[in-house]
Parts: sequence; C-alpha cells; structure tokens
Amino acid sequence: MKTTIRQAWRVVLAAIMAFGAFTAGSENFTIKRFEAADLLPSTTVKVFFQDADGYLWLGTTDGLCRLGPDRRTVTVPPADSPLSKGEIRVLAYDGDGGI
Repeated sequence: MKTTIRQAWRVVLAAIMAFGAFTAGSENFTIKRFEAADLLPSTTVKVFFQDADGYLWLGTTDGLCRLGPDRRTVTVPPADSPLSKGEIRVLAYDGDGGI
C-alpha cells in the first residue's frame, strides 16, 4: 500500500514539474496536460531529472525517455538499447557532466 501511494505521488510530482510552468513568487501557474500513455514507455515514472539544457529525463518501469524543453518532443532509446528496457530508478550527472 505504501509503495502504491509513493508511486502515485511520484507521478503527480513528475506531471506537475514536467508539464506545468510555475512562476516562483507568483500565484499564477499553468499546467499543461498530454496523454502520457501515448508518448512514454510506461505511465509509471520512477525518477525524473532536468538537465542544464532544459531536457527532462524520465526513468520509467519500462525504460528511459527524454522530453524536450518544449515538453512536446519525446525521445526514447533504440529498441535494442539496454536503456529501452527495464526499470530506471536513478538519474544523475556523472563526473564528465553526462547523464
């Protein structure tokens, strides 16, 4: 039960951060919605990470994907890549500045 609630909160937070624009110090914000099931490898997001270029990387239960800064472009690894299969739980910069 705790795991399910935790996963639900992660999805909600990912959706707010990925698809909404929030202006700090202001009461105005906008949330944009799109059908994640049509674009993402899985609707269960385990981790998300925004890089310095504005790309949002999502680790799902079925692989990795990247949303462009416009939040309309989704890129997934090739089908034969290890990153296109399996659960992605951690995303971070490495020592060389790569993800």
